[in-house]
Amino acid sequence: MSSPGLVNPIPGALQINLSAIYNQTCPACGGRVDESFAVSEDELRLLLNAVSKQLHEDLNPELINQLLFAFTSGKLMEALNANYSATSMEWNSPDNAMLSYLRNNIFQFSAAKSLNQQLQMAKLLIDDNGKVKSYSQFKKDVTGVNILFNKRYMLTEYNHAIATAQMNSKWVDFVNDSKNNAFLVYRTAGDANVRDSHAALDNFKAHINDLSWNTIYPPNGWGCRCNVLASSDSSGALAGDEAGIKIKGVVKDPIFQNNSGKSQIIYDLNKHPYFLNPNAKVSPLMAERNYGLKSIQKIYANANRFPERIKTLENEAELNKFWSDLSTKSKSTPEGSFSAKCAITNRLVLFDNELKLKFISKLKKGDNRLRDIPNMIDTVKSPDEIWTTRLQNKHGKSDSLLTFHLKFYSDEPLVVVSETLDNKVIVKSVYSPKTNIIEIRSGILEYKK
Repeated sequence: MSSPGLVNPIPGALQINLSAIYNQTCPACGGRVDESFAVSEDELRLLLNAVSKQLHEDLNPELINQLLFAFTSGKLMEALNANYSATSMEWNSPDNAMLSYLRNNIFQFSAAKSLNQQLQMAKLLIDDNGKVKSYSQFKKDVTGVNILFNKRYMLTEYNHAIATAQMNSKWVDFVNDSKNNAFLVYRTAGDANVRDSHAALDNFKAHINDLSWNTIYPPNGWGCRCNVLASSDSSGALAGDEAGIKIKGVVKDPIFQNNSGKSQIIYDLNKHPYFLNPNAKVSPLMAERNYGLKSIQKIYANANRFPERIKTLENEAELNKFWSDLSTKSKSTPEGSFSAKCAITNRLVLFDNELKLKFISKLKKGDNRLRDIPNMIDTVKSPDEIWTTRLQNKHGKSDSLLTFHLKFYSDEPLVVVSETLDNKVIVKSVYSPKTNIIEIRSGILEYKK
């Protein structure tokens, strides 16, 4: 069996770089290892079978294997959910926003990692004569790649998710309490395994707004166990150039020259090797091409299996009454507004009065959304698919995170679009897509029913 058009897509540097970078058994530090984490032999076998079979049959490493994607994102979400301590999950709480960003980051990382693993395996599809290997030989040859990515690399990535979730949660608390405790103190684990570079930062103190925290806020390496404490005492605090001299050159790995609490990430999308591999950069990721999902046409081949919409509103007066009834029952939202919680992500979103006014304006212009409005809450609460796109802001402001809740009804899909920005999650649009459903089903897939 020949393979015209299939090339060896992976530069050999990827595996070498990750093995050297992660080195999660670092003798200088000991590492932050969660003993509860384990990948069973059954899990490894299922992953090996699923990915190797798909690659051998399709010869397409850009089609993300769904079992692999679910395994990676599931493990990392497990680490996030178990280690992020949220104080409040209201529509306008920093924790609600932070977890939205971190969730998006984990699923984006999981997609990139899946592509990199598949590309690494695809490199082994072809034998020395340019022929596609037999399935049994190919499966045998990629067994080591499977263990490398899904056991060894995953352990390091899982422990990093734990450390970052804990420190990002603390950062939210530090900011909320900064009027009472405006200074932060760097603390190491204090044992013989602490790296010398980290030990040099022990008891470093600076104001929470000092630029030093943009560089040295933990974690400061794979397996880093360092911590930060809040203080109201300014004595011994460094600032400006003095603080800069103290921390200069301490954090050498570019991946960790970052405050993950401020950037609201776990894995740096601009610096991690998974994102630097040019062969693994597929943007945007598409529902059919990259995630292997059915097209809308195929999904609606049996439309009777989907629920019917709630009875439509008839006019502006019914819209106002519908909105008033819901906002009156809501106790923790602005006047004329109400919220809904997604059962999948636990994200709380706000339907504000401004959205209602948009509906009324569109209605007067002949754009009737009255049939969509009664179903928008259920679409947020129990969607069939969730897609997200993070729009990076290069002017020092918060990134905007767009979330598309997609639900299939018997007549056609409904989309509810919310935006996470400045610690608020607000619905911006509700509509039944006519022509742009392909664009909606692109980006980062966070959920598929």
